[in-house]
Amino acid sequence: MVTTQAATAYQTFMIDLSVSWNTSFPAYKALSLGPSQHYSPSAISADGKKWFTLAAGVGHVYDLDTNKWSKIFTNKAMEKLWGRGAATDPTTGLVYIPFAYPNSDGTFSMLKVNLTDGTYTSDNSTQTLPQQNQYAVAWSAPLRSLVYVIDGGVYTYNSTDGWKNYITLPNGAPSHGSCLVAANRGLQLVLFGGFSTTSNTPLSDIYILDVVASRWRKGASAPASDRRQSPACGISNDYFIAWGGDIASHSDVVAPANQIVIYDLRTHTWTTEYNASPRRIPDGYSPFLPGDDSQVGIGELPSKVAIISGAIAGGLIAILTVGCVLMYRRRSKRFIAIAASPPPCNPTFPPPCHTKDITCNQDKTTRGNTSEQTSTPSTYAQQQYRPVVTYLVSSSYIDSKALYVLGGRPRGEINSNQTFMIDLSKSWNTNETVYQKLKDFPHNITARPSALSKDGRHWFVLTSTGGYIYNLEASAWGQIFRINYNLAPVQTAAVTDPDTGLIYIPFGFEGPGNVWSMLIVNLTDHSTTNDGRNQSFPPQQSLDFYSVAWTYEGSQIVMFAGRPDIYFPDTLSDIYILDVATLTWRQGVSAPKMDGRRSAACAISNEQLVVWGGETAVNKNAFVPDHTVIVYDLKTDTWKTNYTAPTLTPTSPTIPTASADKSPIPIIVGVIAAVLVIIIVMGGYIFVARKRSQSGDAHKKGNGQKTNEDLKKENGQKTNEDFKKESLDRPNGVSYQQLPASPQGDTHHRFSGGSTTVVSSSDQDSEEGTLRRPGTVQQGLYGTQRSSLNPHTSDVGSPVNECISQEVFDSLIDMRDPHALLESCKMPLDDDKQPTSAKAL
Repeated sequence: MVTTQAATAYQTFMIDLSVSWNTSFPAYKALSLGPSQHYSPSAISADGKKWFTLAAGVGHVYDLDTNKWSKIFTNKAMEKLWGRGAATDPTTGLVYIPFAYPNSDGTFSMLKVNLTDGTYTSDNSTQTLPQQNQYAVAWSAPLRSLVYVIDGGVYTYNSTDGWKNYITLPNGAPSHGSCLVAANRGLQLVLFGGFSTTSNTPLSDIYILDVVASRWRKGASAPASDRRQSPACGISNDYFIAWGGDIASHSDVVAPANQIVIYDLRTHTWTTEYNASPRRIPDGYSPFLPGDDSQVGIGELPSKVAIISGAIAGGLIAILTVGCVLMYRRRSKRFIAIAASPPPCNPTFPPPCHTKDITCNQDKTTRGNTSEQTSTPSTYAQQQYRPVVTYLVSSSYIDSKALYVLGGRPRGEINSNQTFMIDLSKSWNTNETVYQKLKDFPHNITARPSALSKDGRHWFVLTSTGGYIYNLEASAWGQIFRINYNLAPVQTAAVTDPDTGLIYIPFGFEGPGNVWSMLIVNLTDHSTTNDGRNQSFPPQQSLDFYSVAWTYEGSQIVMFAGRPDIYFPDTLSDIYILDVATLTWRQGVSAPKMDGRRSAACAISNEQLVVWGGETAVNKNAFVPDHTVIVYDLKTDTWKTNYTAPTLTPTSPTIPTASADKSPIPIIVGVIAAVLVIIIVMGGYIFVARKRSQSGDAHKKGNGQKTNEDLKKENGQKTNEDFKKESLDRPNGVSYQQLPASPQGDTHHRFSGGSTTVVSSSDQDSEEGTLRRPGTVQQGLYGTQRSSLNPHTSDVGSPVNECISQEVFDSLIDMRDPHALLESCKMPLDDDKQPTSAKAL
């Protein structure tokens, strides 16, 4: 929200950050006019419902809900204040304004405003700081301090420690008029623009301060045309936004900037688009010091995705089409038309499936009676994998993606090599945790150090035989080096530096004299080094077998459970949270005693601690593996029975949305390409099939044998030429005849596109609304009946497996041996030495 004053008018408005827009058409919204002011301090209240500003000696408050202004205090001595800034302490709600309270001796001190009761107080500790206006100020929650930037120096203030010299800017050049805003809950501070007092020009530099590491990073400078001093700034959805400001090159001239600028803190690039949709956290993304790894262009990938999606869709159609054709042709060769009323037969082998049986003894498959079949299990019951509960596991995790678990020791068994993940991208309750099986590790291991690579694509594990990595994309293990020195003992840990990608394993290398030192692993070249500087620590009492995890931003470290000492057979259920910025601990709410455990796998995702496995003490004299998954909400300090996944839209540059490209052309291109593949494949298949058929008839004629068309003429059947002639007199070229009733019961005729298909009554209940095509498998009283209905005769299929099994029948049909069929079912021969029921073979 901005309020400004011009020579003839003033304005109050907001830039809507809840919707997406571009810099050519920002989402402006006019607000109720506020006080006339120039370069006056303002800040939002801790609850986000009020906007405070100090103008001409009057404290004003704007109510965001009612769109109304009100006055809370007046002090004439503050009338001529300008170039000041304000920041709100989110804990106390106090608004701090450095050098805004006038002292009796003409100096200025810290002004503290209480928006609850409209009162204010002062603090004289600001008198020793440099320049008292045109500074930049913001509040850092991790530091629990006000951060003040002026002329290359950075200072902090809190009510306990007062003012401290914190750090200097990377270039150290004197400047003023910059804007400073907090990002990532105060873990980062972004400084932009300003006016150089050495060159008398506005600046386009942007710097990001990691308050945990106390380290600056210089971002990509804005174009020279977008440099400015004293702009209005804000951060939303990892976008830094600056509006207005002065772009003049001399301090005595004012030239307002008329262009909004946007800086993407994830890609570290300037952009013209602001996207309000929640952005998914990409794998391996570091909010502090991201590497120089190149990223796929934002504009080109959606089109490629659309083309690929279209091609995949078309390809699936091609596969299904070809598969159906192949299946139909293959099965059509196995079908046989048999007389409607076969003569009695005396089966010799194999034993028959009796007509009253529901279950066929040959294939052990339940037929017909669907009411006795097993009901469909629930989604949870259908889950294919549940891990064996172990303790002393190796684990690593990616926020909002997965907790990876390896090995461990089951109760009373040898070490395990199981490898699996708990899905953290989906919500679930602790009774139905979403597991996914991964490729097992080559060896059985317990409590070995492991860590994920910088890019989140590989999982490193150090074992007694060497270093291994698991490729999360290829689902494959591989060894990257062998051990040629004494290995770190079990129960050591590993951690990855997100800047360098190096993995650090404390006490992972044993040097001369049985002295353990830091082992450093480089996953890029698979090399290892050691650092002997951590050879010893002072002895101190410590917990044993506790679990540790840290929040995604690195602002907190959570320690859970363990046991009091190595000699006491009990487990704890305590939880402690370390504030990394201030290095202070706080105790959370202990878990129920029954959920206390040691040596568990832990992860933090979406501000929830997830705990799996480990051992729980029983009667303080034994440990048993605990299969219960427990979840702790770090926001509410409560234990709960469900895990809630973040609701994120994949809009980051590494995971663009498919809807980013509105044009249907790429999808159409993909579908057309797939259809061409279908045409080529089907055309080639039909061409080869016809050639084979023609060559077969030609071969028979050459050898004096009768062709298929000759046999049809001899049997009084219509040939292809006959059908072609008849089709000239029919609208659709198809001839149909009514078939006799099925020997298995009533039949129902279903019509679709002028065709009639006979379906037995036993099919009616299970396949209602579907159409049977000739040659499909029908359920019958005798079991599976295969039939081929000839539309040009009155023959209808009858089950042969009343005499012989379907398997034997199929083999005989494939052999085209009527005499073998006769011997199996003793059917009488007619005059042309063919079984009566096999005329249509």
